[in-house]
Amino acid sequence: MDTSLEQARQAFLDGVEQFERHQFEAAASLFERALQLAPGRPSVLMNLGASCVQLGRFERADECLRQSLAADDQQCDAWVAWGVTQMALGQWPQALYSHEQARALGADGADFCLRWGQCLAYAG
Repeated sequence: MDTSLEQARQAFLDGVEQFERHQFEAAASLFERALQLAPGRPSVLMNLGASCVQLGRFERADECLRQSLAADDQQCDAWVAWGVTQMALGQWPQALYSHEQARALGADGADFCLRWGQCLAYAG
């Protein structure tokens, strides 16, 4: 395997581990590194976007999640994270659309349903 791809893979795996530990700053840094080494990977973009959501970096999250979903629109977690991002940015129609896409892919749970309800309320 190409050395840069192996380094990207390791940075990605380390990022996932940090994300699971709620070490979002470290996770974001590792996902940024993985993205530098292997640009355009939907899974890296999605995880970087999710990390940025946790850090309140919604503009960067929006950028990453748009790219991730453009490459693979079947990522439930990316739609959920993008919905949260759009809510934070005040983009309510897009937030509702993202939540509906996530729901179609199996998203569920109290927090998800609460956010979906908020989007529906803004839609009238």
